[in-house]
Amino acid sequence: MQKIRFLVGLPGTGKSTVSENLGGNDKNYIINRDNVVDSVCSEFGLNYSETFLTPNENSKIGDIEEGMEKYGIVIEIEKPSFMQKNENDKTMLSFSNISKIREKINIDFQNLISNSSKQDKPIIVDMTMLSISEREDMIKKIKIGNLNKNFDFSVILFETPSLKIFKGLTEDNKQLKIKELQNNFSYENYGVFQNHKDIMELRNKYLIENGLPSKEIPISVFLSLSSRFEMPTKEEGFSNIRIEKPNLSKFVQNLQSKIEGSLEVRDFVVKK
Repeated sequence: MQKIRFLVGLPGTGKSTVSENLGGNDKNYIINRDNVVDSVCSEFGLNYSETFLTPNENSKIGDIEEGMEKYGIVIEIEKPSFMQKNENDKTMLSFSNISKIREKINIDFQNLISNSSKQDKPIIVDMTMLSISEREDMIKKIKIGNLNKNFDFSVILFETPSLKIFKGLTEDNKQLKIKELQNNFSYENYGVFQNHKDIMELRNKYLIENGLPSKEIPISVFLSLSSRFEMPTKEEGFSNIRIEKPNLSKFVQNLQSKIEGSLEVRDFVVKK
């Protein structure tokens, strides 16, 4: 039986660190979309952060925004299913060149999943995977390419306070709260995100100092991700659900020490 472990949580909460602690690529087949994004962006001369760019809300289809010429013209695309708020919310504006890059990312990512059928090693899905629909879709894709195999799906959930600020709200009220926070956000009022901010800034500093591409993740993305969170359940097909509460404050300290060259960021959470 092939073991497949989902690492579920917000960016910067230790999923990739745990993936390394569990043996990394040497002992596991890793499904990580960020790695695909980095690779494709490098081909096109862009960085990870630029894949999040969208046109100004006042832009119209066919426009070329000043200062954004390299991203192409404004076009309309289908929204990812997890971003759709209702039946009438199917499309969004994008840039033509970024849309092409996303298409290449999706193709390469699908190939990464399909290649899991050739693996005998355990599989680690190192992605946010915060909603039931995202997890169910990933399980379905893995099974499609592996019809003759039996699987043992399990989850490690990286539970942080920021996952709870939308708890109990209807979908409409979640969207209203996101809009409210985006228009009037402060870390003083929503300190649950302060550690995430510090981790992202320190991680980017470390990446830049080591000649690696940085990853800017805006607070709007954290808010959107948090609003999608649904607790994993065994009804989804998981034999085991393990909840970890990573010490983000310690992670911030460890990252600072790593930048100063005195510590490896490893042992703040799950060992095995």
